[in-house]
Amino acid sequence: MDLNGNPSETNPTHLDLHWQPPEQPNGKILSYEIRYSLDRGAKLKLWGKVGVNGSELMTTLMLTDGSKYFFKMRARTRAGWGPYSKLYSITIPLGKY
Repeated sequence: MDLNGNPSETNPTHLDLHWQPPEQPNGKILSYEIRYSLDRGAKLKLWGKVGVNGSELMTTLMLTDGSKYFFKMRARTRAGWGPYSKLYSITIPLGKY
């Protein structure tokens, strides 16, 4: 899966995340799980978690501007959860108020 993000044009603390489905899914994708953290070394259970319907390829997160976040995601089919993607990092620029 390829994940990328862009700060929202209307709100600097909103990040629009977009991705492509896995090239070879093990069946129909039922849902995605996105994990995010300010600390790439933190235990996974401490990372934020967002679930997204399998038919969606975009979501928006409210994050802190001026911070660097780390992301990874995985997809779920009837066979279960797939492996996590590679680690991605995105810096949220400081907003102009």
